[in-house]
Amino acid sequence: SEIKTEKNNAIRGGEFLVKETNPNETLTAAFNPDIILAKWEENSTGTDATFQWQRGFAGISGVSRQDYGTDIAIFGEGVVVSGYTSTNSGHTFDAMLMYVDKDGLTITRRKVTSLSTQDQFFQVKVASDNSVYLLGKALTNLLVAKAEFAQS
Repeated sequence: SEIKTEKNNAIRGGEFLVKETNPNETLTAAFNPDIILAKWEENSTGTDATFQWQRGFAGISGVSRQDYGTDIAIFGEGVVVSGYTSTNSGHTFDAMLMYVDKDGLTITRRKVTSLSTQDQFFQVKVASDNSVYLLGKALTNLLVAKAEFAQS
């Protein structure tokens, strides 16, 4: 099942949570937020879960950039995270996707940019053929992308 809050944080199947974090705001305010991903393991009845791990992801566009996780989708035993990152170019944001394995290790992460100054992914879905589709915007236009990964 899926639970979403009004701040685009997502939980899928009671296992993963993606959110932004602001570590040490006094020293790193210009670099925040970063993406945080956590995993729980649900018990057999679905009434409880045990915390497994938490990982922070920063610097997708460089160490002094802001990173936002907007959605997640289960892919194999891992998860694909969609979002966007501030840039060090004339663009305000580039769209971003990241594939993380079941242990929280990054398999790959990529930025997607267009002629628009604001590219953002807001939703990620995995099709029955394991193709990954991302939906977002490029300034005021619709941004749709397809990604293919080898499962970990």
